[in-house]
Amino acid sequence: MITSLIVNARVRTDDPHRPWADAVALDDESRVVCVGSSAALRKRAPAGARIVDAAGAHVTLLDGRAIIDASSR
Repeated sequence: MITSLIVNARVRTDDPHRPWADAVALDDESRVVCVGSSAALRKRAPAGARIVDAAGAHVTLLDGRAIIDASSR
């Protein structure tokens, strides 16, 4: 279940057909649930989900987790 979203981000997906996304959905253990557009993931998130605005920062997906690179803002 989605409990948090990171939106307005630059997320490298490693999918050659969609190499970049701008949002990541996380579960209650901060594990990546899915990656996509901010608009699409906001629709999927339940009411009360925590929203983190990355303000254009790069987000790295590593070992099932999302890491915001604050230096890239």
